[in-house]
Amino acid sequence: MTNVIVHLPPEEKYYYLQPYPEYSWHLKSLISEVGIFQPPNWRNLYNKTLYTQPEHTPPNTLIFEDAKGRIRLSGFVARMIFLFGEHFNAHLEMYQPLDAHKAVHFTEITHMVKEELLDLPMTLDAAGRGNWWDISYAVLLNKVAIMVPLSSQLDIDEVFHLLLDLRFFLILCVASWMFSILLGLIDYFFEKITWNWHLFEIFPGILGQSFNEHCTRLMGLRMIYLFIAIIGLIINTEFAAKVNSYFTSPPYHRQFENLKDLEASPVKILLQPADAVIMDQWLKHWHQVAVVAGNASDFFVNRQNFNTTYGYVVQTPLWDIYHRRQGYFRRNIFHIPAAMNLHDMMIWGIPLPTDSPYREPLNYLIHLVHERGLMDAWIAETYGHMVKLGFVPLHDPSREEELKALKVEDFQWIWILHVVGTISHYNWYNLDLDEPIEL
Repeated sequence: MTNVIVHLPPEEKYYYLQPYPEYSWHLKSLISEVGIFQPPNWRNLYNKTLYTQPEHTPPNTLIFEDAKGRIRLSGFVARMIFLFGEHFNAHLEMYQPLDAHKAVHFTEITHMVKEELLDLPMTLDAAGRGNWWDISYAVLLNKVAIMVPLSSQLDIDEVFHLLLDLRFFLILCVASWMFSILLGLIDYFFEKITWNWHLFEIFPGILGQSFNEHCTRLMGLRMIYLFIAIIGLIINTEFAAKVNSYFTSPPYHRQFENLKDLEASPVKILLQPADAVIMDQWLKHWHQVAVVAGNASDFFVNRQNFNTTYGYVVQTPLWDIYHRRQGYFRRNIFHIPAAMNLHDMMIWGIPLPTDSPYREPLNYLIHLVHERGLMDAWIAETYGHMVKLGFVPLHDPSREEELKALKVEDFQWIWILHVVGTISHYNWYNLDLDEPIEL
């Protein structure tokens, strides 16, 4: 209780409780020129010492050393607590010494709040995880999602796989055998020639090259040769267009659209150890696509360097910073698919001890901060600090590969097809020699 007035009859005297900086009783007249008025005591804390402690999760709170080795704090949560001390005349004191090289999760700070070791922590907690009353008004509304790397371009070996796929060989085989059988039937019934497959005679035509045709007066046979030429032209043109396109500008692998796409991929979701404890139910269901980092420092190093080996859990303010930074790159490195939103809306406030007397002034300040637009300014300032400290990539990690001449080993599939084709042609030629032609 901080706003208390005591009346002791029969004396017409009023005593009010002054809680700051120490609890004391003062005689006061409540009658003023405008009537009875008693201002809230929290408007001036008289330099009362309040214990605080920051998390180390940018852009909420960022702990770093300046050029002179002094510890500095940045981030919109830290700025808000500092503004509280300045606006309400309070003295802020750290409960523990700060370490710029130690990652501190918000759950560590909220645990200290529950133990009533802190008065005003520099951290946010999700409303609904605990008691809704022991938390301030909403400081932040955001969503939690998983950012995954965008697919990379195909290499030369994969381009050959794409060119010489099952569809390509199936078209060649079906067209070759179909016209071969058709020409063989025409020779057998109309020309009275013993069965001949004509497979290697028309195969160059299927590939769009010149081929030998029989001199005949049958109009149907000439139409078949015309169809072979048209099909060969279509196949040759499509293959040439794909070669010119794929080798100069290779296509990309299939993008990740949902968590099931990660099951057959080497890319896994890297979780911070403290986050893995919070997401234990989710982790039990998707354990095959998730990996828990050895420590928090490894997690932050991989995420801030845009290591595309993993995907990462990220909140909206940090994703906005990463997305803004990717705008200076040749192409985006990470994206958030619509199916990878873990929580579409989360309400975050500053956790407070039970029955905290600073809840009312803190709520007043939160409304004031949002009204004046200070959040956007603080987040922009934190982005500048993160860029200077290297917490976001300074250079584009997706270097565009220079065009280079193909080497002999790049044509391994061409050599394999050439050898297989030569052997098949030789075997078929031997079969033709073994079958005498009857006129």
